[in-house]
Amino acid sequence: MENKRTEVALFSDPWERNDNAIWLASTISLHRNLDKFLFPEKLEIEKRSLVSKILSQALQKANPQLTLFAAENISPVDRDFLAEHFLSFERAHDVHQGHAYMVNTNGRLLIRINSQDHLHIQMVDLDGRLEEALEHLITVEKHVEEKLPFAFSNQFGYLMSDPCLSGTGLSVSAYIHIPALFFEQEESVEKLFSDPDVIYTDLQGAGRFVGDILVIRNRWSLGVSEESILSCVRKAALRIVAEEKVCRERMREEKKDELIDTMRRCIGTLQNAFTFDTEEALDMISCTKLGVELNWVEGVCREDVNEIFFDCRRAHIIKRLGSTSIDASEVYKSRANILRKCFGSARFVCE
Repeated sequence: MENKRTEVALFSDPWERNDNAIWLASTISLHRNLDKFLFPEKLEIEKRSLVSKILSQALQKANPQLTLFAAENISPVDRDFLAEHFLSFERAHDVHQGHAYMVNTNGRLLIRINSQDHLHIQMVDLDGRLEEALEHLITVEKHVEEKLPFAFSNQFGYLMSDPCLSGTGLSVSAYIHIPALFFEQEESVEKLFSDPDVIYTDLQGAGRFVGDILVIRNRWSLGVSEESILSCVRKAALRIVAEEKVCRERMREEKKDELIDTMRRCIGTLQNAFTFDTEEALDMISCTKLGVELNWVEGVCREDVNEIFFDCRRAHIIKRLGSTSIDASEVYKSRANILRKCFGSARFVCE
């Protein structure tokens, strides 16, 4: 692997064409470990580097469009940018030799080498085509498995460093925007989250649902098929989507003063504030996006709101500023400037 410092380019795809109203995106991941090697955390540097080399070579031979980045050769901002762009829950602040990333040119496929497992293949889907995305990941996986056998048990399936991921090694997450449910049923909304086969969590692991985003993930990977995992996540997501649609329709009819006041304040703040932290920005964008979906807000389209929703986070802002030596106050000011431009023509039209 090269030792010189490299930089990850900004991706425009897929977020700039996101036209989704409620189910914003999904991520589908496959975890694998090579046979005859310990898990990454237990590997010596030489063997970890060997695993990285043979995996990256096999992957690039199968797909020349993949670009390889040694983790120690890219900045922490770039590592955070990749986590933000691909909606990853796994952040790598402390990287080691032999830890690497591979990305394709369209910004939809991310491969981690020697992070939690030897191989972690992840894809972003915006079209609800979970089966097609999984097929793409399996195609990538098969190219590797032809040359490099994976750790597998007839009893437990594919073996992972986290036993919960053993079996299929498949993890599916659905990102659902439900501001109406949180606004109307703040105290009882958790009653909707009762499916034992999935986990309900938030976007940033902040302990609250920042930006009114609910993330639905499969709880099990062991003892279940890929088809059943996709089915249980889709079923849980569609149930929440249906509840959100009902709630939004009720909002259109009732036009509560409290909601109208909140929405007007959010638009005014987005158009005039000169500093924004991430959580405040996501909450304001969420409320304004709800106004767009209810046809109460004009002057900004759904695609622009969806794109800025995912592009206003810290690493994205720093990347756009073109320097990694930027303090938090500059990030807050730059974020506010971007939001003022995006929502400058927004206006509340509900009567």
